[in-house]
This record gives sequence, structure tokens and C-alpha cells, in this order.
Amino acid sequence: RVGRELDRQLQNYGYNVIHSETYHNYPSYTGSYENSYKTVTNLLQKNKNTDIVIDLHRDAISDYSYAPTVKIGEEYAAQLMFVIGGNISKEHPNWQQNLKFAVKIQQKANEMYPRSV
Repeated sequence: RVGRELDRQLQNYGYNVIHSETYHNYPSYTGSYENSYKTVTNLLQKNKNTDIVIDLHRDAISDYSYAPTVKIGEEYAAQLMFVIGGNISKEHPNWQQNLKFAVKIQQKANEMYPRSV
């Protein structure tokens, strides 16, 4: 559902969106990142003019002692975490641009929704 909402919002801003709802952690969580990598690679091969890929994960741990949420006003929302791949195990020459992009998104989110302590 989060992916569909992000899709809708980006389209409202005029972005072309390709939204894959592929489950990467089925039948097992082990290998989910490798499965996700394969999906992204295939999508990029079919869509050569892609500017950005958002690999959105929902933290669905049923143990509520670990609740990755933030309170905004009177409501709780999932926290954002950006994982930026580097040039370690897979070639990724543009990882620094991705980091800069993620920092801009984080700065804007912090501006719009400051954390109350």
C-alpha cells in the first residue's frame, strides 16, 4: 500500500512511474536483497532512461518492542531509512550522487516534519 501511495504522489508531480509489487522475501527473508537487486536490474534493462529507482521496504516486524515509527503531530508514521549502495561488491559508480539525493530528501522531510523530543 505504501508503494501504491508513493506511486500516486509521484505521478501527481508528473513523474513517470514503474511500480513493481514483486515480493522479494517470499518464501524466505534470506535472499530478499538479492531478489530485489534482480528485479531492479531487469527493470533498468527494459527502461534505459530511468533517472531514479526507489527500492521501498516496509519493516513488518511483529515484535512491537521494535517500532520504527516517528510521531508527527498526533499520529505515528513509519520512519525513513536510506540505504545507499557503494562500489564494494557490485559496481555502482553513481553511489555518491544517490547519497546526495537521499540527503536532500532527508533534509526536506526534517524541515516538513521536525521530530518532537
